[in-house]
Amino acid sequence: MTDHALSTRPRLHRARTGCLWLALLAAWSLAFAYLLEYGFGYYPCALCTLERYGFMALFLVGLIGFLFDHGRAGLVGCLAVLVGLSGLTFYHVGVELGWFQLSIACTGAGRAADVDQLRDILLNAPPSCDRPAWIVPNVVSLAQLTLGWTLLLTALTAAMIAGPAFRR
Repeated sequence: MTDHALSTRPRLHRARTGCLWLALLAAWSLAFAYLLEYGFGYYPCALCTLERYGFMALFLVGLIGFLFDHGRAGLVGCLAVLVGLSGLTFYHVGVELGWFQLSIACTGAGRAADVDQLRDILLNAPPSCDRPAWIVPNVVSLAQLTLGWTLLLTALTAAMIAGPAFRR
């Protein structure tokens, strides 16, 4: 191919490609979470479930930014989702470490009228948000790993928005 043919071929905008990458990374994050749950038995607490919704929102915003050629606006939307998700994940880590009070969503599984109902509630209770699911015992929990991942994605998205290559 000639240089002229290469220069006239349509190509994706870099911001649009960034939206696609963020959507793919969000899908990978969700796949990893479901693998941990269904493959390895790490059942999510209420805050973990909310964090999954954040990754679902990131996937949708990134995909919309890519498909409808709104790369720059898509990146800004992805950054807004990631800032909120990072805040939620920071709160989750804080609950695990005792910095913040346990969320009302994570407390109590209901009221029991008798011993059989209490036993049923205790057997079927979801994991508590203040008890970390450790990846490396007493070093790194899943919530801490998720916080690091969301902060990394937030920093990369902010760099894409600020960078001159993504201004188109």
